[in-house]
Amino acid sequence: MIIVCADCQARYNVDETKFGGRKVKCPKCAAIFAVPAAAPTGLSPKDTTKVINIQEMAEQVRPLPPSDRRFSVVVLSGPMSGQILPVTKSMFVIGRAVGDLVLPDTEVSRRHCQIEILGDGRIMLKDLDSTNGTFFRSERITELPLEDKTEFVAGKTALMFLITAEE
Repeated sequence: MIIVCADCQARYNVDETKFGGRKVKCPKCAAIFAVPAAAPTGLSPKDTTKVINIQEMAEQVRPLPPSDRRFSVVVLSGPMSGQILPVTKSMFVIGRAVGDLVLPDTEVSRRHCQIEILGDGRIMLKDLDSTNGTFFRSERITELPLEDKTEFVAGKTALMFLITAEE
């Protein structure tokens, strides 16, 4: 659970099962505030865990069909600034811990967003229910059609999608 200090507006990720219903001291401004108690969900971890069939997942991530176009992602800002990564699969995942492009950005979710190249030639950017969102022109998006030189932001990292002619 993310809580916000009422005095200094600092945000903290707090385990409500440990601190729920208790008073805590803000490390930034020393204000004292209460952490809301965890609401009973009645769900077990098994109820909230998604089971994925690896075979089905592998079938979804197919290699790109032959084309006269080549796709790439350019990192415009952050520690990996200047790097260009080729998009060689129909689903290209961007994240902090998992994916084809792993960004060392604490504002990026483990699986943040993905570029999906569809069979009809369309290319889509999809947010994967990330905590901090995926942005295009300062607007939070859930899905966005991509074109050559489309810039978008994941966490604090600015990225650009490029389409070039195959040599």
